[in-house]
Amino acid sequence: MSDEFLGTWSGTKTCGESKGFDEYCKEMKTENDVIETFRKVTIGLKYSRKDDGQLEVCVLSDGQNIKTTAFKSGEEFESQGFDDKTYKIVTTVNGNNSEETSIPVDGFHKGTKTLRTIKDGIMHVKSFSIANPSVTMEYTMTKT
Repeated sequence: MSDEFLGTWSGTKTCGESKGFDEYCKEMKTENDVIETFRKVTIGLKYSRKDDGQLEVCVLSDGQNIKTTAFKSGEEFESQGFDDKTYKIVTTVNGNNSEETSIPVDGFHKGTKTLRTIKDGIMHVKSFSIANPSVTMEYTMTKT
């Protein structure tokens, strides 16, 4: 993992202000209560490296830790989503880029890919539907 990822990143806008938020949520069949909750919050990420070599990511909502996941780059793991579904996830980190593929175990939808790229101190995040890659959600984060 690039040292540029390590640390705490904060979204520059609320989720609802992200480019493509509504269309993306509709494509992912996200329940209305989840949409309304996330529409109002600003998401952040805190990256660290554990002693055993795993990467740890804490998802922050308005600065509060709401989920922590540890994984090895390129290895599949399972995690609970914010929709209470179980997902098979593979995250590969290569320098200043990471790619995450997330597939629901129950087949509820085809899954998502999320690309994160750090350039000039800004993390650019783009998530898209695997079934319909033209449906995207995009936002930026800054290191705090």
